[in-house]
Amino acid sequence: MSEQTLHAEIAEQPQVVARLLEREEAAARALAREVHERDLELVVIAARGTSDHAAVYLRYLLETLAGLPVSLAAPSVYTLYHGTPRLRRALVIGISQSGQSEDIRAVIQEGRRQGASTVAITNDPDSPLARSADWVLFLHAGQEQSIPATKTYLAELTMGALLAGALGEQPELIRALRLLPVDLERVLAREDDLAAAAAAHSAMERCLVLGRGYNYATAYELALKLKEMAYVSAEPYAVPDFLHGPIVIVEEGYPILLVAPNDRTLPNLHGVALATRDKGGTVIALCDSPELAQIAHTAVAIPSGRHEALSPLGYAIAGQLFAFHLARANQLDPSAPRGLGKVTNTR
Repeated sequence: MSEQTLHAEIAEQPQVVARLLEREEAAARALAREVHERDLELVVIAARGTSDHAAVYLRYLLETLAGLPVSLAAPSVYTLYHGTPRLRRALVIGISQSGQSEDIRAVIQEGRRQGASTVAITNDPDSPLARSADWVLFLHAGQEQSIPATKTYLAELTMGALLAGALGEQPELIRALRLLPVDLERVLAREDDLAAAAAAHSAMERCLVLGRGYNYATAYELALKLKEMAYVSAEPYAVPDFLHGPIVIVEEGYPILLVAPNDRTLPNLHGVALATRDKGGTVIALCDSPELAQIAHTAVAIPSGRHEALSPLGYAIAGQLFAFHLARANQLDPSAPRGLGKVTNTR
């Protein structure tokens, strides 16, 4: 593997999304019919690592667009404590690009034992997780060789949006999804600007990453990518949580990376940018607002897209490219984080 391989996998993401949408929309609609027919009232999602960030995004989608309350499972309840939460009336979803994690599979197996509807979202339809579930939603991402997850993460987000659109009967979201590959190409076209922003902050060793709403998950994923690719000690927060305490650590020159599409969360991000500047912090903004760009020390204009629920996909790509070029600016190999393997099997 090499940084060229990682870069190619980032660039491939519009094609991955298009392929998934073409091949899995019928399966998502069929699963939605079963959920409605069984009158399921709860969703339980199990995931780890990058996939856990996709699970957080799916939680926002299902609760806002489909009216389904979502619980993010604690897999250790099943594997370490041998707990058996009542799942019979739930849709139980396991998300894992490899499908190898035993603790994620344990949640699916317990759900199936109780008679719940179980779903595996995975890039390997022959994996142990896939074999444990009633339904398999295949990511169609192709082999991902680089250790940092890029195209498999985008595929997980796409699958989540597709499923939420079907469950919530959201035709506008589905229409926007079908045009998403074109929108993602527009984000990839901002690579030179993202590389310049990374070069301007190549000395960064720590930062906070802030987002809200649908992009709460994006803040977590970008912080992970900064750690994995560039070894930056990056900590993610939702804007309200940041204001409830962590803002006190902001001092002269402390970098704050904002995930700020032009949607209903923008006033919050605008306010945080002002508060950060007042404390002497450095504001780096991935945004779609000229007003916010004027406040920021560094801003890269990233299109928000056609539907606010889909902005995390474009902003995830922007964050991947920023982390990639930050690593390169420091002569690091972003494709092979030290001490990590491609598959982490947890119990």
